[in-house]
Formats: sequence, C-alpha cells, structure tokens
Amino acid sequence: MKRLKFISKYIIVITLLCVLLIISIVFNLIQYSKYDSSNNMKNIVFFGDSITEQYKLDKFFHEPYIINKGVGGDKTEDLLERIEKDVYQYNPSDVIILVGINDILHDINDDDILLNIETIVNDIKLNRPAANIFVESIYPINEKLINENKEHKVYNKNIKSINKEIKQMCLQNGVTYINVFDSLTDEEGNLKRLYTKEGLHLTNLGYLRVTSVLQEYINK
Repeated sequence: MKRLKFISKYIIVITLLCVLLIISIVFNLIQYSKYDSSNNMKNIVFFGDSITEQYKLDKFFHEPYIINKGVGGDKTEDLLERIEKDVYQYNPSDVIILVGINDILHDINDDDILLNIETIVNDIKLNRPAANIFVESIYPINEKLINENKEHKVYNKNIKSINKEIKQMCLQNGVTYINVFDSLTDEEGNLKRLYTKEGLHLTNLGYLRVTSVLQEYINK
C-alpha cells in the first residue's frame, strides 16, 4: 500500500514537472514569435551606450517593436560581452549600433575601437544573417563644454578621423553607415549647444534631429 502511495506521488510530481516544462516551451515560443523577424514586421534593436539609453524611442518612432539596449558607460568591448542577451535573443530585423565615444574618453586606441566595432558587426552577421545592420557615426561633442576642467581633452577632429575609418569598415563588410555627425554640428564643427546638455549627451531637440536622420533608414 505504501509502495502504491509512493508511486502515485511520484507520478504526480513527474506530471507537474511535465506541465511546467510545456508551459515554459509555450512561453518561449510566444516570446520568439513576438520578436520573429520572419513575420515581415519591423523588429529594431538600438544597441549602444548612454546616448542610446537616454533616447526615448517610443516618443520618436511609431514602429511596434523597438528595443532600447543602451547602457550608460559602455565601451565597444562591453557591447561584445552582452551581444547575445541584448541582440540575438530578439531575433532583430534591424540593429542600429552607436558606440565608441566612451572608448575615446578613456583614451582607447582607435585601431582597437575599430576592430571591436567590426567584430560586433561580423558577429551579428554570423548569428542573425537576416538582420539589417546600421552603424552610426560617433556623434560630435561640444569641445568648450566637455573639455572644461578636464586633463584628458577630446576633440572633434579625432572623432571625425575614426568615423572615416568606421565608414570604410562598413563599406568593406557590406553594412550601412549612417553619418549623423554632420547633422549635429554648428558652424565651428561642435555639437550644437541646443542639442546637448553638457557637451556629450543630447537634449530632446538633439534626439529629434537624430530621429530625422535615422527615420529614412528605419522606414525602408
């Protein structure tokens, strides 16, 4: 009798585990279908640092699925570390990459920045070959604001130089380069004062200008 009770409890436990497993599988299928780029719906991941993180995408775009995966302080190497959980799992139709300014602020070598961005691009191409990949230029800074009281100075001429290399890398790898830099500068080549909070991050007007540039690519 005790043996029968034990077997009965064992069957109940196994049954519950099977039910939980089925629920988990169904949930994952629902999540996958939600982000399935094969359903002809736009499914866009913005992948970057704090400039992306602070971009209120739902206010500027009207696509049903736009995912903001910007993380403050991230450098190119940080994006490489989180690419699986923050890009691949969403099976994106489009990935818009903006990264590099924190590398520059930390005096990381231009060649290393470029290599990391190229690795990000090629990893996405390999793991999500159906995704359209867009690499934004590194945005300009307002030198007067950002260099005040700083020992390590940053200059737009250096940003323009690496942007030129990023553009060439995109051409060689068959992905789209988006020149946002030139749309944000004033007559002196600085990030326009109206577009920035403190010389680096953008105001709503700045994001509105960025949106006007990106909209052309997102709506294709």
